[in-house]
Amino acid sequence: MMVSREEFKKRRASGTCTIALIGMSGMGKTHWAQKLAEEGFAHMCCDEMIAERIAGLPSLHIHDLAAWMGKPYEDGYAEREREYLRLEEEVTREALSRDNGNKVVDTTGSVIYLPETLRAQLKEQSLVVYLQESPDRIAELFAEFVRNPKPVVWGDQFSQQEGESGEEALKRCYPSLLQFRSRQYAACADVTLPFSVARSSASVHNFLEEIVKRLPE
Repeated sequence: MMVSREEFKKRRASGTCTIALIGMSGMGKTHWAQKLAEEGFAHMCCDEMIAERIAGLPSLHIHDLAAWMGKPYEDGYAEREREYLRLEEEVTREALSRDNGNKVVDTTGSVIYLPETLRAQLKEQSLVVYLQESPDRIAELFAEFVRNPKPVVWGDQFSQQEGESGEEALKRCYPSLLQFRSRQYAACADVTLPFSVARSSASVHNFLEEIVKRLPE
């Protein structure tokens, strides 16, 4: 929902402002959603909402959700991937339907795999802000993915070649996944914030100002 700078400020003042943060894991979606929550925004964390619906998880921690989902070369991953996407669709609809004043929808990295009608609804009902990764961070992002696993939907971006271990295949395929997602996120976004800009924002006020600067007058 592209709005003017003045309209954005009016919506925020009247409690009708919805921001949806999209992008890869590790780009700061949850960090900034939590900061916005400190400023009165309701924080709708889609990963936590998904975890609440999965029986047997020891907690709502993202690492438990990642362990449940597993890796794309493991038995049962395809079924869990489908279940994750089904639940993601469910919680995204719920997050958009909740009437609780200003809110920030902290989407999962796989928001681009949602049905086209739901992605259109997300864009219609919220200002979609893409926290954009930089090409020089691909190796760093992959290292973070290995170090602190997050649930990842790979779709058709994963393949395993003969003689290649699962981890080797992940490392080879990760840049392609990132490039594919980058194009999709950009197509969904109303506003794109480069990682360097989001990272350098000293406060949530600065973060919001960077968003407002990118809106039409």
